[in-house]
Amino acid sequence: KVERCTVKISSLIVNTESAAVYMAKEGDQPVVVKLQARKNKKISMQIPDENYFLSILYNKDKLLKMQKRIAYGLPDGVGAYYALVTHYEGNSMSLASTDGILPEIDILKTLSVASATLSTIHGYGYVHRDIKPDNIAMGGCLLDFGCGACLYDRNNKRKTEGQRQEGTRIFMAIGVHKQEPMSTDDDWYSMLFTMLSLCMQLPWDNDR
Repeated sequence: KVERCTVKISSLIVNTESAAVYMAKEGDQPVVVKLQARKNKKISMQIPDENYFLSILYNKDKLLKMQKRIAYGLPDGVGAYYALVTHYEGNSMSLASTDGILPEIDILKTLSVASATLSTIHGYGYVHRDIKPDNIAMGGCLLDFGCGACLYDRNNKRKTEGQRQEGTRIFMAIGVHKQEPMSTDDDWYSMLFTMLSLCMQLPWDNDR
């Protein structure tokens, strides 16, 4: 279902090659809006895929600490974009923005909550596939499910074909680089690399 998004955008959070993310308001409720151009077919499908992924997971567990779907559709006046409007518990600042700002104990608590959420998602048979500091909000809320996938096919059999390289290169597990079958291990390696990146420069950080 495509809905009209009636939000008021206030400020830019981040602008990447594939999407722009803004702080906004839906009435009095602070929300986050992701806008994504449709000119690139592969990139433009990430928001519809994310919308579908979020809908499935929230039907299974409405208490998951992850971004919440509010509306998906075409915002007024920006007909060339898809929009996913979300809100989530906790601070909108991601771990990628916390260097030298927050005590280490707060970052560890955030990673602990995020890990628990990730484990629950894995228990439902799904993987995130893009774990990195940018996609973990303070408080442990997981963000950005545009690369998310199910480990099982329509016949409920484990997928065994090699996966495409999805996510952010420097946080990818070795199995993803080798295009091996999807595994929950891939997310945990990405979580490990995320933890390491918060206290040191990853040795392969220049290999983007």
